Parts: sequence; C-alpha cells; structure tokens
Amino acid sequence: MTSRLSIVPAAWLARRPSWVITVVVLTSILAFFAVWQGIPWTDEIFYVDPGACLAMGRGFISNDYDSWSIEQPWGLSNPGLPLLIAGWFKLFGVGQFQSHLFFLLVYVGGLVGLSSWLARRHALGLVGRLSVIMLGLTVHALAGDSVYHARHDCFWPLLFWWFLRFSLDEEIGLRRRFLEGVVFGVAEIFVGLQFGGFFALAAMVLFLARRTRARFIAGIAQAVGLLLGLGLLRVAYGHMGVWDHFVRHRSNNFGHAVEWSHLVVSKDFWLLGPALLCLLLCGFWQGGGRRTKLVQVAMIGLGLFLLVPPAIHIIGYYQAPYSWMVAAPVLLIVLPVVAQLPLARGGWFVGAVAVMMLAEVFAAGRDLVAGIHDYSERQSAAAALVRLAPAGEPVLVSLSLYYDIRQTNRRLFIPFNYRQPPSPEVIQGLRWMVVTAVDEPLMKANFEGEWERVYSTEGVAPAPRFGHYFILQKTP
Repeated sequence: MTSRLSIVPAAWLARRPSWVITVVVLTSILAFFAVWQGIPWTDEIFYVDPGACLAMGRGFISNDYDSWSIEQPWGLSNPGLPLLIAGWFKLFGVGQFQSHLFFLLVYVGGLVGLSSWLARRHALGLVGRLSVIMLGLTVHALAGDSVYHARHDCFWPLLFWWFLRFSLDEEIGLRRRFLEGVVFGVAEIFVGLQFGGFFALAAMVLFLARRTRARFIAGIAQAVGLLLGLGLLRVAYGHMGVWDHFVRHRSNNFGHAVEWSHLVVSKDFWLLGPALLCLLLCGFWQGGGRRTKLVQVAMIGLGLFLLVPPAIHIIGYYQAPYSWMVAAPVLLIVLPVVAQLPLARGGWFVGAVAVMMLAEVFAAGRDLVAGIHDYSERQSAAAALVRLAPAGEPVLVSLSLYYDIRQTNRRLFIPFNYRQPPSPEVIQGLRWMVVTAVDEPLMKANFEGEWERVYSTEGVAPAPRFGHYFILQKTP
C-alpha cells in the first residue's frame, strides 16, 4: 500500500478531476456574485468614471471633487482602462454589473492564455490548466484587488502571458520578437506605469539568468516600446492640456517611505513566506545542497518574495494591490516543480497554496453577505433620490453608491479624498447628498450650511458595511 507521504500531488489530482472541477465551479459562482454585488471602492471609481462619462457623451472627464478641476479633461493616470471600459459601456450600458464583468472577463481571459502557455511548457493536462485558472481566481495576491475591487491590475495575467511568450518561446523569430516587444512596451504605458517597472525588472532577470540573443532582443525591444509609449502619451495628453497634471499626479507615487503594511496586507503573504522558508530547509535536509531543484526554486521564490517589493518601491511606489508582482511569479515557478514531488519531499507546498485558496474563498463568501445587504440599501437610496431631488440638481454621493446614482443620469460629485475641502465650484449650488453613515459627519464638516436628513434606509435591511444610507438636503 502506498504511503501517504509518497503521494505526488500532480498524480493525485489527475486521478480526481472531479475535485478540481468542483472547486472551479464554486470559485466561478463566488466570482459571479462578486461581479454582481461587489461593493465599489475608491480606485475602481477613479478609473471607471472617465470611461463612463465618455460613453455617456460627456467627454473624457472626471467628477472627483478634489481633482485639479471639475468636469475637465481627465489625465490623472494612464488612459488605457478608462478608454477600454468606455467602449464596453457603449456596447452594454453603464452599470455595476457591466463594469465588474469587464474586469472579470479580462482577468479570466489572461488566465486562460497563461494556463495554455504553462501547459505547453510543463505538459499540464486539463486538470492542471483548470488549477491555474482556479488559483488566479481565488488567491488574493494574484487577484491584486482586480476582480473583487476593480483596478487596472486585472491586466496582469494577460500581460504576463504575452511577456513570457515573446521572451521565452523559441519558435518566435528575432524580427517578430522585436516587434512584439515594442508593441508590448507601448501597451504597458497605455495600461499602467507599474507594468513598465515590473516587466523591465523581469526582462533583466531573464537575461541575467540566461544570456541569450533572443532575451537581449526582447528586453531592448521592450525598452524601445516604453519610450515610444511615453512619447505617444506625451503628445496625446499635451494636446488635451493635461500632461502637467498627469506628471504631477503620478509624481505623488515617488519618494514615499516604505509602508510595511502594504507588504503583508494579503492573506497569502502570511503563508507564502513561511512556506517558502520551510521548503528551502526541507530541500537542504534531504541532501544535495543547492544543486537540487527543490532548493533552487525555493531560493528563487524567497528572492522574489524579499526583493521585488523594495525594487518596485525604488522605481516608484509599491502599493498593496501590487502583491501579484510577488505571488504570481513565485507560484508559477515553484508549483510546477513541487507538484511533481511526493508530500515528504516538498509536495506539501501544494497543500499550503490550497489553504490560501480556501481562506480566500471564505473571505469572498463573507464579503458576499455584506455585498447583498449593501446592494438592497443602495437600490432603495437611489430610488428615493429620484423621487425627492429634481432631475437637474447636482448630487454628492458616497463611493459605494456611484453606479446606482450614475444610472439615474444625475450630475454627481465623488469625494475621493474626504479630508480635502471641496472647491468653491462644488460648494456653489450643491443642495443634495446621498451618503453612508460613515461619510455623513465627514461630508457635513466640509460643506457650509445646515443639512437635513430627508430619507434614511434604516429598517430597510440589515446595516451594510459602511452603515445605512442617508439623503441630505441643504436647508435654506
């Protein structure tokens, strides 16, 4: 009889595909409900609102009340996500479900491509490919807050797949490799500056690991593309008159002190670090020293875990949603190796990753309950606003209400920075607010005059995450 410690995870899963399929179905259901009822948050609205305004014929503008100017051309970050989602909204309408579905489809599409590439490199079967997709949907760091809290980091699987393919695939000729690298560099600038920093580091690491002509050409091409992308962005934003605002806003990400909370914010970091250290010790105890494959991948994993965040911080600013920059390469390097080993020789690392996935499924389920409660109250508050406030009145709304009020076609203002007073332009003529219980005292403190509650969702449903919603009207 085979000892339990001699079980090889890859073989065990291959004999039990129904287990993987069951978890995939469960994960897909949770992802769907997160798309349907996930609570909007700050970064999501920051990137979505210019696209929504463009799709609704209002121009490429933002309604953030503390941005450089209300309802002026938006240029506070890279234009890729707002422009792409504007086209999506034009086809399917503006709304929370449509917005979150866009992020999910981009994310899953990238994971499907990435799993296909890994299947060719490591001879993964259907179970292995489904496992990669499942891993990306469940592990918090891989998601990088891009599925359940929509951000442009949802493009990392797609860009990762593209980068690995044109950098490592041997069948690609040098001319095609160079052209793809240039286009890839432009795409990085189009989507987000953090991708330029991360994949520039990745290109250098690949070349130093194995100095080949193909990898050198891929890296040089990427650098050319980054410069070309910056030039195109400079021309476009200069023509719109927002280049200085873009530089000023992006410059805020430089010169920060290291925020250690950003390094350990994800649940998987608490497991990945100790698990990689144990994997390294396990490899040394088994003998063979640094020559064994297990020790080599454990050292690479720990190196990425310890060096990527400081390196990105030196280039710009390492933020909590960037945790995919560590977890993604670590797991893509380590898992294919340890999955082929018995439990006693390192295969248990697959179990550690499974624990991370279960923790994320639990967290997603818990957030789902909060989202259901919040969803019903948001709908009630939006319907009450339509009844109470004249159609032409501007409205200040809490972030979680953004989609519900945006669909009423009102002129709205969004407070991204609650501590910054609004401009006189916003204060003048504003008579209505729809805010959470958490936001109510903060908003009252920033606006002059007396405000009266004319509607409350208390008693409509259990209190949502940010408290009940109130409609406030300024008294004469």
